[in-house]
Amino acid sequence: PPPPPPPPPSSRALSQGVEADTILGAKRMTIAWLILLLGSLIQMSGLSFGTYFNHNDIFHAVVMPGFAMMYMGTSVLHDYQEALGEGVPDSETKTNPAIDKSLEPDL
Repeated sequence: PPPPPPPPPSSRALSQGVEADTILGAKRMTIAWLILLLGSLIQMSGLSFGTYFNHNDIFHAVVMPGFAMMYMGTSVLHDYQEALGEGVPDSETKTNPAIDKSLEPDL
């Protein structure tokens, strides 16, 4: 006979894994904010490495990895909120009938 399937993970082990990944997402977002702050400081400083690489170019080169890190942090948090079933409730994703009526043309 085939071996029995492994037991499901305990809720404690699952919550510890989710907690660790939530902390990872928060750390990534904190690093992203620090990178974006650094980019802003460079933008305000007017730092330049020549005519063709001024503070605007340096700013954009710095903030691109910052936005990538922000995306990585929020995606980790979003994935685990979905796994736990803690996303936005369906009732909040539906449109508001009062608003929909106000957008209909008067006939």
